[in-house]
Amino acid sequence: MNVTTDADKTSDAGTTYITTAAGGTLSGDATGNYTLSYEKGAFEVKKAALTVTADNGSMIYGDDVPGDIGYTVTGWKNDQTGALLTGVSVGTNATKTSNAGTSYITTASGGTLSGAAMGNYTLSYEKGAFEVKKATLTVTADNGSMIYGDAVPTIGYSVSGWRNGQDDALLTGVNVATNASSISNVGSTYSTFAAGGELSGAALGNYMLDYVDGSFAVTPRALTVTASDASKAYGDTASLTGFTTTGLVNGDSVSAVSEKSLGADAEADAGSYDIVAGGATGTGLSNYVISYDKGTLTVNKALLTVTANNGSMIYGDALPTIGYAVSGWKNGQNGSLLSGVVVKTDATSSSDVGTGYSTAASGGALSGAALGNYDISYVAGSMRVQRRAITVAANAAAKTYGDLGPLSYTVGGMGLANGDSLSGELESAGVSGLADVGSYAITQGSVTDAANGNYAISYEGNTLAVTPRAVTVTANDAEKQVGTMAGAFTWFVSAGKLVNGDELSGTLASAGAPADAPVGVYAITAGSLTDAQNPNYAITFVPGELEVLSIPAPAVAGSLPLPGAQFGPDAFTGPVGPMVFFGLRNPGSPLIVADESLVSFTLCGTGAQTLIVCR
Repeated sequence: MNVTTDADKTSDAGTTYITTAAGGTLSGDATGNYTLSYEKGAFEVKKAALTVTADNGSMIYGDDVPGDIGYTVTGWKNDQTGALLTGVSVGTNATKTSNAGTSYITTASGGTLSGAAMGNYTLSYEKGAFEVKKATLTVTADNGSMIYGDAVPTIGYSVSGWRNGQDDALLTGVNVATNASSISNVGSTYSTFAAGGELSGAALGNYMLDYVDGSFAVTPRALTVTASDASKAYGDTASLTGFTTTGLVNGDSVSAVSEKSLGADAEADAGSYDIVAGGATGTGLSNYVISYDKGTLTVNKALLTVTANNGSMIYGDALPTIGYAVSGWKNGQNGSLLSGVVVKTDATSSSDVGTGYSTAASGGALSGAALGNYDISYVAGSMRVQRRAITVAANAAAKTYGDLGPLSYTVGGMGLANGDSLSGELESAGVSGLADVGSYAITQGSVTDAANGNYAISYEGNTLAVTPRAVTVTANDAEKQVGTMAGAFTWFVSAGKLVNGDELSGTLASAGAPADAPVGVYAITAGSLTDAQNPNYAITFVPGELEVLSIPAPAVAGSLPLPGAQFGPDAFTGPVGPMVFFGLRNPGSPLIVADESLVSFTLCGTGAQTLIVCR
């Protein structure tokens, strides 16, 4: 016998299918003795299980949560695919501010089946893992340089990669060093190295530190080799060997300099000739940029030297008049025989502070007995632009606790020049909205000489006053029955507001709070909820009222009903007998007993009473 069903592999889920029996052959004693009839059976196609599994995911601390977390689906039948399932959402319990770790999950939900899959599957969901990975903080050593022979400078660093509004205040202890020293040879093969650093606060555990080296160069030092002046009489041979040096360090030396002049030969005509220096030899000279100053070889004529005076000026001022000095006069002659010398400088009123400027004399006409008897040579002078003296006076400032405090200053002294404005900002610990009430020094901060190279700043400090924030606290009214303790009094901020997540400290008080307070109305006072307990706030307190209520009057004139829990039908047990009172709170005010009963101590302090016995 065969049994079949009208359902097949592709049939939709449901109970509308049947089973059908057919055929069959009888044997033995049953042969010929039976007729076969067939009854259909029921057949159910049950829904297949589809499992939607959220993909594992990850993100870097501080990044936006990825919106493209996927999922996988297992359990498809009949060659059906994910195209028949739409609308599945996958999320995670991690957020942009979640700390680094692997304790997070991905969760799939929703989904709509369509086409041949509709009604043929049940959906179940499996969670995935989600990791918040540490973000990378890159600590980059600043590039640096120094002049050969100078002390190694302080080298800074920069940090990139902060997340969630965090900043450098959460990283301390970074050290930056270089493999160059004051005796290192000139070159750019040196490096700066950042190392160390401790994360704190919200950054702790959420970052990996990555260090990037910087470059460091030792630059040549300026070395000036000056040929010494020389003189000879016409027909003599000059021996030119003298020189001076400026700028040698670290024990380096110039041992010899090659010098030559067209006037050195015996045949040279009378006049003035340059002495040209070059080809210096010695130790350590590869670390210098060597410049050579000429000397003068004078034949026959005396040498009259006009030297431009050294000069100085304050940054921003007009150029001063610069004089000169003359040396080499002979035979009692003097400067009255020389006129028309002009001294100029390469500095201007807008030149930056420094000593890299010079003065130069030029021109001049000899007269009288000096005419034709002298050669005039000129020696440059130095010119220094000095810092402009100013005062920076911090302006007194005030702010309310919880607010931000701007700082300002007034510039005095010689004032700013050339349309300048100062770089940097004043600083104060009181600027923060979290600063407690008090007086904070306003410090110079970054408004320094280092940040404003053309000025000599004299700083005058001041203070930033953080004043209490005004709030009004209003007590809520309360009531209680005589003989009971009052509960905790409550209040609300009726004007102003608390900031920085603060909560006020202290509890309200009332003379009516104790259990023995008589019936009446009592003020609810500030108690310990005071400015002293809450120094960041100026509290205006609005009192409330505590009403101490008497126990309601009894139904019988002159009697006093007592609480049912004490005097109801179920409150008394045991035989009735004479009442004896012990430990009464106020024995001077006895109860008047109309019948035998139990008595609550609650009323003993309120005077003579009539007791209603409930039986």
